[in-house]
Amino acid sequence: MTARAVGRRTALALLLGAAAGCGASQGATGPGSAGKPSAPGGGASPGRSGPAAPRPGTSPAAPGRIRTVTSVREGLPGMRPLRFHSSIGPGPAIAPIGLTPDGKVLASLLDARGVGSAVALVDPGTGAATVLSRFQDGSGGALKTRQSYSGVADARHVAWLDSAAQGEAAGWRLMVHDRASGRTRVAARSGTPVAEAGDLSLADGRLRWSASRGGSRSAMVMRPGDSAPKVWRAKTGAAQPYGRDVVAVAGDRLVRFSAEGRRREVLAEYVTAFAAAGDVLAWCPGEGVIVRLGDGSRLELPEEPALTMSADGPLVAWQAETGGAVLDTRTRVLTRLPKATSFVLAAGGHLLWGVADRAGDPQPRSRTTYHLARIA
Repeated sequence: MTARAVGRRTALALLLGAAAGCGASQGATGPGSAGKPSAPGGGASPGRSGPAAPRPGTSPAAPGRIRTVTSVREGLPGMRPLRFHSSIGPGPAIAPIGLTPDGKVLASLLDARGVGSAVALVDPGTGAATVLSRFQDGSGGALKTRQSYSGVADARHVAWLDSAAQGEAAGWRLMVHDRASGRTRVAARSGTPVAEAGDLSLADGRLRWSASRGGSRSAMVMRPGDSAPKVWRAKTGAAQPYGRDVVAVAGDRLVRFSAEGRRREVLAEYVTAFAAAGDVLAWCPGEGVIVRLGDGSRLELPEEPALTMSADGPLVAWQAETGGAVLDTRTRVLTRLPKATSFVLAAGGHLLWGVADRAGDPQPRSRTTYHLARIA
């Protein structure tokens, strides 16, 4: 439903910190994991039919060629992160779900119970929030609990998925906000309460996501202004642009397709998460992380399984059980984030990561310190 509260400013109690080096030692979810946050994919590489294939006889790069550091200042020089907190005092807390190219944080606003009440664009520099959508029932009356996730954005549009809270039958919705007109609308929705959706991306002016019902998945596509989505390819999910092609999960395999959906090659027999940006592609084959570069070479990292993965520009970021990590593919330097890292996302030309003040604290309003920096 179109939110009439667009443009209304909501005071957010964000505790702002000075720019800092973040100290020493900080889609896309896995294919088919609908209903969980997903990272946006990258754009196209002009003048190419797709990233180059590995040269015959070329072996993957040894893990020893990657230098590992535990300081953001050392591993990602040039970044000047802004530090802010998820909540302080009785005001609403935020749960980030996406980033915009101008450095705004797309987030759910949480009440004292940790339940989402609205989706807003938050300016971390001022603490102001512009509400894009409130959760209302069909009559526009009482607030209805929904879970927002998988936020993406380009210069004009912001989009995200939401679904009914656990125990409520309402299915999923794709929400699109036009920053030029100030309007928010339901661009697509499920036709059945048991349907699920996830892995949303926005690149080349197209929204892509996976939708499932009764165990069957389809890759969906639409432009932000379209009246209805189309099925890009059946029995496929989690599609993202990769050069001039598209990579998607078919079954358990990571497959490269043409933009029209013609199958080109199987890139991996099994993946649990992946992310693409330009001609950089990264995936988790269950154990470890593999990164394929534009020249066809590969980097193999003996990492723990990635729970979420995102990529933007030269950076690949992922979250594991023991914390987060960011790989700069230009320098081949891997920066390990603190073990208490609860969120990491590379999108919109920015990198955002959050560190829980008390690791493992189950309270819904446990404070998290976020760090936002433009990718240098």
